[in-house]
Amino acid sequence: MLTPETLLSLKEITDFNLLQPLVNVEFASDVDFKHAIENLIGRESLVKYETDIMTAATSINGFMVLLGIISFQCAYNFSLGPVVWILLSEVFTTKVRAVAIPLCGFVASVFGGILVPLFFPWQLENMGAVSTFGVYLVCCFIGLVFAYKVIPETKNKTIEQIELELAGK
Repeated sequence: MLTPETLLSLKEITDFNLLQPLVNVEFASDVDFKHAIENLIGRESLVKYETDIMTAATSINGFMVLLGIISFQCAYNFSLGPVVWILLSEVFTTKVRAVAIPLCGFVASVFGGILVPLFFPWQLENMGAVSTFGVYLVCCFIGLVFAYKVIPETKNKTIEQIELELAGK
């Protein structure tokens, strides 16, 4: 939210007084805020000063962001990260394992290493942070339901037993 103090920090913007109607106005999303700025100062000025305006209007605790990122990474490295590779080696039959595991690794690399990072900035710009992370939340929930319903328990079972269970015998 822009305050009178933060507005003064934006003096380098040509006619920063154009932003006066946004002072102390709270927006539902960052996309709504950007549209309001664009309506007041124009697209060209928004592109030029977007980073400065968004930084001035955002109040965020950098330490908490860093702590959240580190916590997420630690939780991932102790849970889903290695589990996927263990699960893949258990659910594929010995006949297809040599092809299936690298294929799954390739698909995971394409989505996790190329497509998601490529489209993430576009999503933030056009959908906003809340909607973008909401889409990822829905995808994770669908994956959780899929894993719970479809993937069999492999604890204390041989590969042959798992193969028979997956074949429906």
